Amino acid sequence: MIKKLLESVLHRSPYLTNTLYSGEGYIFMLHRILPIEEKIKFDYNSSLAITPKGLEDFIRQFQENNFDIISLDDAFFRLKKPKKNKFICFTIDDGYKDNLTFGLPVFEKMNVPFTVYISSCFPENRAIYWWYFLETHIKRNESIDLSSIGINFKLNNLIDEQSKLDAFQKASQIIKPLSYEKHKEFALKICGLTQEELEGFNKQNNMTWDEIFELNKSSLVTIGAHTTDHVSLKNQSFQNSKNQIQESILLLENKLGEKMNHFAYPYGALTDAGKNEFNILKSLNIKSAVYNHPGSVFKQHLEFPYQLPRIGLTDETSISRLKKLFSGRLHFEFNGSNKILG
Repeated sequence: MIKKLLESVLHRSPYLTNTLYSGEGYIFMLHRILPIEEKIKFDYNSSLAITPKGLEDFIRQFQENNFDIISLDDAFFRLKKPKKNKFICFTIDDGYKDNLTFGLPVFEKMNVPFTVYISSCFPENRAIYWWYFLETHIKRNESIDLSSIGINFKLNNLIDEQSKLDAFQKASQIIKPLSYEKHKEFALKICGLTQEELEGFNKQNNMTWDEIFELNKSSLVTIGAHTTDHVSLKNQSFQNSKNQIQESILLLENKLGEKMNHFAYPYGALTDAGKNEFNILKSLNIKSAVYNHPGSVFKQHLEFPYQLPRIGLTDETSISRLKKLFSGRLHFEFNGSNKILG
């Protein structure tokens, strides 16, 4: 009753929302940094990319508005000793080649630190880009049927743009929680790709280990882990989830010769990670883990470091959405009066 009353008051009071829920800072999530001619090749997955110019413009805007853009490690120092200015952290998921070729030059030009979470299937050329393959499949066909991989899901009459977009969104929710083996089965059986095409797609888009080493030479870069197979951890068995986390961390530590301190949950919805994953990360002495769920970072996250919120940033991110984030309104809209996710 008290909680509902508080939320009712906050709904009518921007000042209180800002005071209570704007937090100490914010974490932004990127995936790909691509020139516009590359970005526009995918419509349904457009939120996965930002142009170099778009990224630079946002960084400049944040700096001009007195945000301190800092590393994740520094963010935890700031939570212990907050400052007047809010902080911003940039993070990038997966391990795309364009992070090095197009992303690093922007961050170096602007002298901004960032974290790259590597899913080890990327440099190992085993990633299954089911989200891109699904988009292509739906655009080329008037139906989608997953029965051949043992899933009761079928949609017909996909004849216009809206019906195809709806189908993509519905099918994504079905495919995302599946195992790595099912993702691969989807690519081969439903989308008709060959093993050679899967490997070719990887080689074209993924950083190699040598490129990750090159990226890691920059003093602005922190490397974090992101599982071995880019699967939704909460939807796997406990042992598989543990293996996905532990093996990805150990591989990166062995390859780079340094301890991994930060982790990102693949896909990152609240349904993709939970208490089991928090406990696994704690047992491995990981310092932080991030979701893909809007919110502010609070001092309380010092006690809950595996439940950090993040918000995607693309060329299409509006000024009004950023204002809602920085005012605490976006956190309140998505999380109510709860400061900690999950």
